[in-house]
Amino acid sequence: MSGWLDEAEQMALKGGKKTIQKLEVKVKELELELDSEQKRHSETVKTLRKNERRLKELLFQSEEEQKNQQRMQELVERLQNKMKTYKRQVEQAEEQANMNLTKYRKTVHELDDAEERADIAESALTKIRTKNRGSFGKGFSSGYSTPYPPLVRPPSSVGSESRGEKVLSDDNESVSSLIPTYLNSLKKLMVE
Repeated sequence: MSGWLDEAEQMALKGGKKTIQKLEVKVKELELELDSEQKRHSETVKTLRKNERRLKELLFQSEEEQKNQQRMQELVERLQNKMKTYKRQVEQAEEQANMNLTKYRKTVHELDDAEERADIAESALTKIRTKNRGSFGKGFSSGYSTPYPPLVRPPSSVGSESRGEKVLSDDNESVSSLIPTYLNSLKKLMVE
């Protein structure tokens, strides 16, 4: 009976050793599997962090692009406003230039009329002087042909006065009014 117990004990010990060996092998496999899982987890964490950094970079880049787009839009609006202002200024300048051109043409027309009247007056004066040459000098010194030299100017000065600075610069005095004044002074001299 004791032999049988010893044999059973031996069998139990052998079976326990085999079970222990199997368990040890299983533990080693599990440890290897755990190491592998830990490595995979570590790689996954690294990849996750890398992706998070990339995501932050993309978000920052997107925000910068939105800011740049907004700045560009504001710049475009400012340039459009400047273009409108310049366009208005050009239109005003063109309008002013047209007004000045109209004034210039009117002045040239008045000047032409004044020159024509001056030529007529000069011709009439020459005829009057020729006709009344003898009666002009009576009773006066030989140095003057008229009693009022400042009032009677030579024909060349009549034309130059009608073309002079005074005519062009004085807006209140009409060009055409100078010649009748001159002719009236001549008539007064003739009457005297």
